[in-house]
Amino acid sequence: MANKMKAMRRNLEEITRQHMDFSFTPGSTTNIEQVTDMRETSSAVEEALIVGRTEEKQKILASLSGNLAQDITILPIYGFGGIGKTTLAKLVFSDAQFNDYSQVLVYVSQAFDLKKIGNSIISQVSNGNSYIAEKQMINKRLQELLAGKKILVVLDDMWRDNDNECQLEDLRAMLRVGEGRKVVVIVTTRNEGIAKELCTIQPHKLAPLTDDMCWTIIKQKSAFESKDCKEQLEHIGRDIAMKCAGVALAAQSLGYMLRSMTFDEWKSVRDSDIWNVSATRDTCSAQHTVLASLRLSYNSMPPYLKLCFGYCATFPKGYNIAKGGLIHQWFSLGFIEPRSTLSTQQLGENYVRQLLGLSFLQISKSPSIARLHHEDGIMLTMHDLVHDLGRSVMVHEVLDATKKQITGGSYCLYALLNDFTKPLELFTTSPTKIRAMRFLDCRKIEPCGDAFSSATSLRVLDLSRCSILRLQDSIGKLKQLRYLNAPRISSQIIPSCIAKLSKLMYLNLSGSMISALPESIGEIKGLTHLDISDCVVIKSLPESFVNLKTLVHLDMLNYCQLRGVAKALVGLTNIHYLNLSLRPDLENILPLEGMPEVIYDLTELRYLGLSWTLHSIFGHNGSHETFSFIDRICTLHNLEHLDLSCNCSIVCVPESIGSLRKLHTLNLLNCTKLARLPECIVKMDSLKILNNKGGVLKEKDDESKHKHESSKQRREVLELSRDFESLTTKDEKSASSEAGHDAKRTRGPASAASQPGKLHRLYYYARNQQNPQETQQACSRADPSQGRHGETKPRGPAGYASDASCHWSVRRCYRRLRIPSCCTPH
Repeated sequence: MANKMKAMRRNLEEITRQHMDFSFTPGSTTNIEQVTDMRETSSAVEEALIVGRTEEKQKILASLSGNLAQDITILPIYGFGGIGKTTLAKLVFSDAQFNDYSQVLVYVSQAFDLKKIGNSIISQVSNGNSYIAEKQMINKRLQELLAGKKILVVLDDMWRDNDNECQLEDLRAMLRVGEGRKVVVIVTTRNEGIAKELCTIQPHKLAPLTDDMCWTIIKQKSAFESKDCKEQLEHIGRDIAMKCAGVALAAQSLGYMLRSMTFDEWKSVRDSDIWNVSATRDTCSAQHTVLASLRLSYNSMPPYLKLCFGYCATFPKGYNIAKGGLIHQWFSLGFIEPRSTLSTQQLGENYVRQLLGLSFLQISKSPSIARLHHEDGIMLTMHDLVHDLGRSVMVHEVLDATKKQITGGSYCLYALLNDFTKPLELFTTSPTKIRAMRFLDCRKIEPCGDAFSSATSLRVLDLSRCSILRLQDSIGKLKQLRYLNAPRISSQIIPSCIAKLSKLMYLNLSGSMISALPESIGEIKGLTHLDISDCVVIKSLPESFVNLKTLVHLDMLNYCQLRGVAKALVGLTNIHYLNLSLRPDLENILPLEGMPEVIYDLTELRYLGLSWTLHSIFGHNGSHETFSFIDRICTLHNLEHLDLSCNCSIVCVPESIGSLRKLHTLNLLNCTKLARLPECIVKMDSLKILNNKGGVLKEKDDESKHKHESSKQRREVLELSRDFESLTTKDEKSASSEAGHDAKRTRGPASAASQPGKLHRLYYYARNQQNPQETQQACSRADPSQGRHGETKPRGPAGYASDASCHWSVRRCYRRLRIPSCCTPH
């Protein structure tokens, strides 16, 4: 007892010392969750990041443009950590100058692995996974892929050590393969020596930001303009900006931290002793300025956010973290406690937003429009320096066996391993204390029965970076397991003891070759997330499936051989996410029977995926049944994302779509027979519609003038369509006659012929849908005055003989769009 008291006193003294070091005022933080809705979007974060880098970007683009005649151009960007090298590289990466290049972004990190770099390039160019083990085979595959292509590669965060000295030349040689290829490489590194050794043109040394630029970033991130005491705060804020030493990362983190602070707290940050302490520990003051600012931000976090951030550091450096999966892991570990006002998912989203605002997390990949709904569509990552901070605060809690020297103590809570052929006891003497375990790069291997079975307190088991042959029965011993991510299992059998994991909430078996789910899977009463996408061998769902009443997320993408889907969904009324989409290349797809009757009860749906699915319900020609089914879907008033893409049986969308007031995304991509959209579409706020050519028909954004004008133009197109339909009741002769009397009567928009300009614009819109690339040239090339048999008619206003000939030209374009004759003029 005396020893315990001494240890407690030492801990209290250390806490008091840190409190004095940081000079925080009492009451500046609280143990109570302050859930504020700081809506940091990726575009807002990017805007802050690029302050002061426009000129630098133009210099690099000019340098590259002058050397593009070379077969390979390598331009390194170098400077100390946190200064903005990766941000600048990404700005160049996304410039329009390289739109016709295949683009690859590879995170290199301290562990230089030439095979990993090669496989990453192959994967991104070929849009598939590559796990080639031999360098010679990697070079051969690259030679095939890069031949005759233009490719832009960003190699991010290149380090120098004794092991990669000889590999730099190998890297240059690997990038030279492929006949007739043109390769542009941008390398980011902290090491000037690497920059000069790799470059083929003058490397770019990135200068620090000015104090004024840092102050601009702090103002943006702290919402300075909305504060009441701006005059008093500005002087303090500028002093803090000077302490950033021109480092963007420091300014971003401090700025967001200051957002919720009072005047006295701003002063405490400026006057904190941590600036002086950090400066004396190393010769690189700028580097320690970043660490000091990050440490200040970390110490200002509420306890719940510290837990969530610390866990992010259990991932390896440069790891792309799926946002949805991260939130599920936080919840499984008890970091998110449900509250009456906000759901677990909402709290998790809020925590992610706060960490993004502090720049402790960054968005590494945003989803396409078609995947905006998907919780794992957004990928997150951590800056190296932020990761270093996270590991420093978790130093005794993370077991990392992926490094040459295993780190972590005997009381680790989180394990990062790369070999599950060995018992866990070889890595730690206290396996029962481990609560989360992640395996990396274990491919086509059968796990050892003791690889994780001794971790009886395990809550999170992540095998997502593995391709395992078989899941061991010993997994049934993990009675505390809440999260199991085990995709791509090669065996057809999954242990039935999984159903005995009564606390399991998240189960991902996607891409596995399993032939059936356990018969007793319904016994997992708390299961909320089930992913069996691409499990194409499964033939049926067990009868107990209907007992999964808590299921919220169900992904059955490419269910092609599965029977009884509709029956299994009966009573699962809590589902928010249901994906029944198919790939167009699948064969022998079984009919999806009974869905129209079941869909009524799924009132909590937020996302419904039916891409390429409707033909498996009604057949290719069931346009009437399809219309009725979509009408039923329109009774699901909580629906936010509806994917109806690639369904050729959709001819039109019912007017009842307007009742979906929460609808955000309506995907109609490649619905080749879609004739028209209902009028109510223009009245639906926050809606994006993808047309059958892949372009956005409607996108409303009050904050962007350009987007607002585009929305207005698209709204006119819908109005034009409505006016155009008014002509379908008249023949060309009557339309021409009406045009002749138009000068004597103006009765508003009821008569389409009274608005020839609108018909002309509709003609060009229809032309644009045939070939969007010809938008700018349509007016000069099109000759709507040509009649049905090519005869030339007298030209009227805007080159038309009459509105009737314009009417005919529009109809001709509609036919080229393959719109059914029932929806075009007669």
